[in-house]
Amino acid sequence: MSANRVPDDKASQPRQKESLSALGGWRMLFRNPGVVLHTMRHGRFIGKDDFDNRYYEEWGITRPDGRRRRWVYYPLGRREASLVPPEWHAWLH
Repeated sequence: MSANRVPDDKASQPRQKESLSALGGWRMLFRNPGVVLHTMRHGRFIGKDDFDNRYYEEWGITRPDGRRRRWVYYPLGRREASLVPPEWHAWLH
């Protein structure tokens, strides 16, 4: 995993929203508004890999099994699941 991975201590992490520029700017907002707005509102940035994929999880527990929802945000809308490294794939699932 990336060196800039956030520690798992959720209580000590301040709630900080992701900026529009970090998610690709206005172009990505118009291209995929649902994902961009959901990520800005509900996503907590976890880390980034060598392919510039950004990994997020929800602030609150939303799944019935008590886990947080996790997702990957691909740069420039390049949705290619084969570019997710094995460590991050394991983290996502």
